[in-house]
Amino acid sequence: QIIDKYGRLNMVNLVGWHVIFANGISNRDFRLVEGVIKRIRGVTDSPLFTDTGGLAAFDEEERRLLCKVYSLFDILSVNEDEVLQISRAIKAGARDEFRAMHNILKSLKRPSTIWLHSLDYQASLSTEYGQKLLERAQVAAAAAGVYRVEKGVYPTLGRLTKRMKINNFSEKGLKITRHATKKYGGKIGAAELVVTPCCGARNFTSTVGAGDAAAAAYTYAIAGGEL
Repeated sequence: QIIDKYGRLNMVNLVGWHVIFANGISNRDFRLVEGVIKRIRGVTDSPLFTDTGGLAAFDEEERRLLCKVYSLFDILSVNEDEVLQISRAIKAGARDEFRAMHNILKSLKRPSTIWLHSLDYQASLSTEYGQKLLERAQVAAAAAGVYRVEKGVYPTLGRLTKRMKINNFSEKGLKITRHATKKYGGKIGAAELVVTPCCGARNFTSTVGAGDAAAAAYTYAIAGGEL
């Protein structure tokens, strides 16, 4: 219905697996999700994005099934804990978060891009998108998240663009960015690696919705949206 009304989609975001599967996930659940994804891909060729969520509350079989769900998507969003948990769940040890991202890209069939976000820094590892686009997406995500924290509302595109020009970076984020750049350069294997520091909030209203704002800005930018 949305495609009929507005035309081709630039990106499809499907999130909330830990709400849907709060009481566990079965093979039947996975087949249901797989069927939904196939139907979506049958009507649009746009990339599919999802937020993975942590695996700590699930048993080994449920973690395996959740990883199969994640493998149906093109872009995965993770935090520092989640990326290591997924790497362990697919039986791929990692020395750090960046190697864990690489392990996931190698092990899961469909994903082309992993986006790691934290309070201090962001990182993208991608076989699909170039460094300039990934960096712009991360700057947009950081600006959108911190705007939501500062103002308690979601930014318009105009306000988001202005907030992207304020560079009060996290000192910890700058340190991690410099270390990752020195260690890996701009690639891990064939995948492009971009690490950027996040902005510090100038005042505080609420963190509610900050992650949603950041994810929306990231996917908008990476899909070619103008900022």
